[in-house]
Amino acid sequence: MRFRNRMVYGGFVVWAGLAALSCACARADGENAAAETRIAAASQAGQPTLPRIAPFDPVSPSDVITPHAQPAHVFPTTDDGLPIMQLGAGGLGYINVEEPLIVLSRANTPQLHAWGPDGARMEHDELWEKGFINPETMLPRAIPEGFHGVRLGFVRFGARFRPEWYAGTYVVEWEGEGRATLAFANRCATISDNRVECDFASDKKSWGWITVTEASDSFRGLRVYRKADEAEVRAGRVLSPAFRAQLSGYKILRTLDIQAINATRQRRVDQYLPAASWAASATGVGKNYAPDAPFAAPPRLLFDMALEADVALWMHLPAYVGAPDSFDAAFRNVNAVRFEVAEPNAVAILDSDEWEKFADRVVADLIASGYPADRRLYLELANEHWNNAAGFVRGKAYFWGLADGLEKATGRNATGEGGWNFSHGYGYAAARMAHAFERALARAGRSQAWVPVIGVQLANHFTTVWALEGYRAYFEDRGMDPAPWLAMAGVSGASYYSGGSQNGRFFSAPDDDAHKAMWLEAIATKGVDALARELTDWVITGGPTGNGPGSLKRVLEWRARTKRFALEGGAFFLGDYEGGDHDMGPKYLRAEPAFAEFMRAWRWGPEGERVTRAWIEAMRAHDPEAVIANFAGAQFVFAGSNLANPWADGHYSEDTGRKRALEAYLRR
Repeated sequence: MRFRNRMVYGGFVVWAGLAALSCACARADGENAAAETRIAAASQAGQPTLPRIAPFDPVSPSDVITPHAQPAHVFPTTDDGLPIMQLGAGGLGYINVEEPLIVLSRANTPQLHAWGPDGARMEHDELWEKGFINPETMLPRAIPEGFHGVRLGFVRFGARFRPEWYAGTYVVEWEGEGRATLAFANRCATISDNRVECDFASDKKSWGWITVTEASDSFRGLRVYRKADEAEVRAGRVLSPAFRAQLSGYKILRTLDIQAINATRQRRVDQYLPAASWAASATGVGKNYAPDAPFAAPPRLLFDMALEADVALWMHLPAYVGAPDSFDAAFRNVNAVRFEVAEPNAVAILDSDEWEKFADRVVADLIASGYPADRRLYLELANEHWNNAAGFVRGKAYFWGLADGLEKATGRNATGEGGWNFSHGYGYAAARMAHAFERALARAGRSQAWVPVIGVQLANHFTTVWALEGYRAYFEDRGMDPAPWLAMAGVSGASYYSGGSQNGRFFSAPDDDAHKAMWLEAIATKGVDALARELTDWVITGGPTGNGPGSLKRVLEWRARTKRFALEGGAFFLGDYEGGDHDMGPKYLRAEPAFAEFMRAWRWGPEGERVTRAWIEAMRAHDPEAVIANFAGAQFVFAGSNLANPWADGHYSEDTGRKRALEAYLRR
């Protein structure tokens, strides 16, 4: 691909024609057809589409290897007649009603603060700097003088919506000298020096706020769990019973949000939380968190979660592996991330031994957990490297900076004829990850079935082409044959459909007000059931054109095109990293209670069941061996909401059409 048309957009440079593309972007179809033909021809001929000039060698010749012969993977497969279904777990934050962990307190960020009289506070960074936090446990080791205590995280977030499901007795226990409880309970009773039990009534909608009023150097092992789960906690279970029952039907667990990959600033392996940490989440790490304190969910937790549900693990490495110290100060400035951190340090970043440290840590935790050698491990660098949305755009800028720096280091753009972009930089870094992981396996003497995942955008197939070009170039620059490395790489996209609530889809109107009026009138006159049937028909058939934007027909076209370019680039098509309903609805409709109620009825009623089945069957028919991904499970959207979670299947306590549809494709 040889474009030099550039424009300033949103404060930093982007390629013309590559402003934010949503998963349901219609403009991506047929874009640059001549260029597509040229790229496809070059791929088929086995010719690189960018010059390979002046290769550099930041890795010693002894590191030039080929991938090891992996054991044949026996799981996940379709041998049982069921598709390879993947579930994305929600972030480990107290706002996640999914409650994936049986020890509820672990689903918190270890960002605590001390509170005192008249609103006095001492934040995490000051507590850390002054030595009040034990770095092994992330718990307070003392209460600052003049303060009442230290407040940690929360449990029972979902009680505000389903208080009866969260009712009962909660246990707070710890080891050593200390004192903890749950604020806002109906009643708390001291059972022993190291145990408090707190009761919450069936109409109690408040959180439980974990509060420490006494602490010492010996204070450790703090955990909060439901008393009803105590036997399983004592047995060493990791997953909550409800989440385990949900996850075990799938074949893959994806931990994107558990690892908070789109928001993380992790760049070093020592930023993983210690094994004895009371909390295990990076979700919600705020500005007052000590900059040198660990915060990321450790790999061992992820392996343990997958093994307990007997599924394969799809985990991530952060985008910023090996970034220099200057990254921390630049974190919130995408221009600085690209031009001051990534571009001038590109070679040093990719030469950093931090890649080896991350790979060694993952391999060590894999082995220690007992993860089977013949069960595939999916390892993905970052997430949605092309995305301009908040959080994502930092990674995009970073990978673009790597691409710019690599062009200069290799002389690749000496003629001014071409140019690399964010996808090239991402592909190059993903190859570095693959290389590091294979070397770590060799050092550990481990043979493992695994897949380096190349995440791409289905709506823009050039992200596939460019990412694979970058991936290929990494090995060519080191005098290595890229073919076996490409052959093991799995290209993955998101098979999101959109129900058509955007203007120009199910309804078309000259402006927003008219579009809103059309929707509200249709709901009032046709009724929910009839309109829901029409909407499902539109998603399945593609509407009058047979290929409406966001419809299953359009998604299938994108998916097939992505698979074609993956194969032509030497990789294979893995399937989906995410998928399902992605109809967020325009803001002017989300605020309408009637629309919110209709979408809830459509998604979770009989038509939600029908469209979910149609989505799975369509993806399965396209490629029976490809992964089909459900982005989120036991979340819910309640009446009158702003539809923030169109991908939600419904709470554990609810029977929904979407959940009924999924059951037919899950293991039981």
